[in-house]
Amino acid sequence: MMNQSWAIEKIATLTKTANENKKRRFKDLYKIVRNKDVLRTAYLKIASNTGSKTGGVDGMTKLDLMNPVVQNEILNELSDELTDGGYHPLPVRRVEIPKNNGKGRRPLGIPALKDRIVQSAVKMVLEALYEPIFHETSHGFRPRRSCQTAVSDIIPRKYDWVIEGDIKGCFDNIKHGKLLDILRKRVSDEKFINLILKFLKSGYQMGYGVDGELPIFETENGTPQGGIVSPVLANIYLHEFDSFMEKHLKNIDVHEIEVAKERSYLQNKISKLNKALKIGRVNYAVKIRWDFKEIPQYTFESEEEILSAIEEAMKSREGMGSKTKPYKTLTAVIRKLRATYNEGKYPVSFSYNLDGSSTNGERVVLNNRFEMQKMLRTLVKMRKHVNTYNEKDYFNHKSLGYVRYADDFVILLGNLTKEDAKKFKEEIKEWFGENLGLTLSPEKTLITHATEGFRFLGYDIVKRPKQLEGKTLGYETFSKVYIPKEKVNKVKNKIEKVIRAHHNLPLADLIKVLNSIILGWSNFYKICNNLNTTAGTLDKWLWWKVMKHRARKHKSTVKEMYKKYMKIKFEMWGLKRNRIADVVEGRIVPLRMFSDMSYVTPKEIADQIKNKAKTENWYFVELDDKEIKQQIARTNHGYSYSNFVELEATQGRKCSQCGSKDELLEVHHLRKVNRNKRINSDAIKQASMNLPKVLLCKKCHSKINPITNS
Repeated sequence: MMNQSWAIEKIATLTKTANENKKRRFKDLYKIVRNKDVLRTAYLKIASNTGSKTGGVDGMTKLDLMNPVVQNEILNELSDELTDGGYHPLPVRRVEIPKNNGKGRRPLGIPALKDRIVQSAVKMVLEALYEPIFHETSHGFRPRRSCQTAVSDIIPRKYDWVIEGDIKGCFDNIKHGKLLDILRKRVSDEKFINLILKFLKSGYQMGYGVDGELPIFETENGTPQGGIVSPVLANIYLHEFDSFMEKHLKNIDVHEIEVAKERSYLQNKISKLNKALKIGRVNYAVKIRWDFKEIPQYTFESEEEILSAIEEAMKSREGMGSKTKPYKTLTAVIRKLRATYNEGKYPVSFSYNLDGSSTNGERVVLNNRFEMQKMLRTLVKMRKHVNTYNEKDYFNHKSLGYVRYADDFVILLGNLTKEDAKKFKEEIKEWFGENLGLTLSPEKTLITHATEGFRFLGYDIVKRPKQLEGKTLGYETFSKVYIPKEKVNKVKNKIEKVIRAHHNLPLADLIKVLNSIILGWSNFYKICNNLNTTAGTLDKWLWWKVMKHRARKHKSTVKEMYKKYMKIKFEMWGLKRNRIADVVEGRIVPLRMFSDMSYVTPKEIADQIKNKAKTENWYFVELDDKEIKQQIARTNHGYSYSNFVELEATQGRKCSQCGSKDELLEVHHLRKVNRNKRINSDAIKQASMNLPKVLLCKKCHSKINPITNS
């Protein structure tokens, strides 16, 4: 019996050692990869991926390994091949798929399942060695990192110019020899290095088959297409550039810019008042300075200067009513000056206003929560009209920032000119060519001003100038993050495709697919400042589309459909609001809304991700076109959520074959539809809906109908 815990402990120990000694070279890594327990752990890591259902050139998928006996045989065989040196990865099966922008097609590589298992084991070892030395500026394809953590690093920075970097064909042009030399800086096990080289040189073929009939195309450059180990190898390669940039970041005169005193003063008042409201205070007293003119400071070095100041203060007090605040304030100043005169200690400094105005501000008593909230709004409004940073300090110091996600990166230059940015761009262009044999894409490597904004990882990021007294002084504190218009149109197109595919199916089936799209899209863009307005617009559009679709299906009006499907003040996902919903066997199936998701700052999301043991997909992944097509394909093959609920109500939540209640259940059609007798796809779907069905667990369903489940 294989011991998975041993494998986990071994990798954890390796990580600990690598973290303690970041310059150490490691040996005996190949022994870890070939270990049966490690291979089993590696297999379990990839078994849950949807890609494991797709076969490489040998056609093997995870369904072939569902039987524990077969699984152990395959893993033992793999371990033996690695031990005796007989392991050779198969070529990658290459297919052509449409590009995300819809223009043309791009190649996709599908490695054999056995090779994916070994690559998964290699990845575990490489991450243990390299995660401790990777720089904080790298965010792509790493544990506890995501698009959001990358954006979170950008928005608080001060910058004027942005170099948008894009490496041309990065993954396809990585030089094998150079990559192996870089690996040898950390790895002294040549067997492990040679195993990686085998993957790099495995080549690809266009189709299934291991009999040698199809030609195998060699790969001279690049990481294995579709390989599990490819992203970490690319990060190791580009870590050299991260280190190059790290030296630049250290060499430039960068320091923490001094925050303006007025800003600090108001922020302190706002924080304290906010805290009082949160803990439930119903009254509050606060001293407020309504203007921020500079308070004079006087330094006295002799008795004569003190006496002169006392005389001046007494003259200023003349004519003031003895019960007025200015009179009392100046009286207090005179007392302090006289006390200092009596002590005779010099030099001494005082800050006061000769007009008797308070240096601490006016004391305001807030008698209820309404007045407290009103004062809070006033203070926030005042904060908008003061500088964030000290003006002299802001313009006297340069700054440099750098963030990379896979082969996309940005360099942020503060208080540097466009000419500086051009020189730096040329410098990094030369560095890539000389050190990594890579080139920057001329079309995509741009120099952009902060106020024009730039596109990074699917977000639009822009700096807003700060206007003060008719002049521009720097920028607002943080950059703004926006949802690009193209991304709004893209999600609309996805939804329209899904609605068309579900024309003749129950509303509940449509809702289930739409909910997954809405949730994925909203989670990805919830760090955007325009989320609320965009979500509101999308909700109106979505409701209209869904109700219009239903009205056409039932030959009715949109108004009648609203009456039928609208649930008033329905509570779901922590919110009580009007929702479109269907009812199946007494179960309400509500439609999500884009506005169910609230705005969250990038820092909040980044903190959540970095504090998790493993990044959860919903933080940074949209439902892509491939998944949408899979959803539609399932619908076209007769899958229906409504059928599932109805069967669950009549059959009970158990497998009709083995009686299991713990497994996930699937709908199985007892007969096939004769497609030749149906005039179109809608007729096929309808016939599938009418077929007799039962619920089966995944294992039983795979045995009865293995092709459908692959």
